[in-house]
Amino acid sequence: MIDDFKYRHRYSNCRNDFELFTQLALNRIESILLQHNVCLTHFGLPSLTMTEDDLRLLTLVSEMEEEIALVDKDEELAVITDKVKANPEQLAAFNTIMSAVHGSRDRGNVFYLKGRGGCGKTFLLNTIILTCEMEGILIQVSAFTGVAARPDY
Repeated sequence: MIDDFKYRHRYSNCRNDFELFTQLALNRIESILLQHNVCLTHFGLPSLTMTEDDLRLLTLVSEMEEEIALVDKDEELAVITDKVKANPEQLAAFNTIMSAVHGSRDRGNVFYLKGRGGCGKTFLLNTIILTCEMEGILIQVSAFTGVAARPDY
């Protein structure tokens, strides 16, 4: 759950604030537990150290920072989309993948992108990732081999 909060606030200045994400997660768990008349301490979990008002304020600030970051992402997306449109092969691949992304979700929508070195695979993939982020679509990217498959890359 902490990772979920970290992902939600990935564009804000608090994106590495583990204590904040822990508090947000505990707050969410506490709100669920209270519906069943129990609290965090009942299960040996730590108590909240931040008030609900503090958490709301920090979340609001984080969301405002995200809005500012999204404006920058919008401009970046416009620039790279123009570059993809200049390459017919990349545009065809981009349109095929995005059509499937917007289509039925029951098929899994898994894609394998391959091509010779220097043909623009990474650029196309980054364009797809940014487009999906801008549209609020959660994605997971992985690689089988090479530098891209390294977990620290």
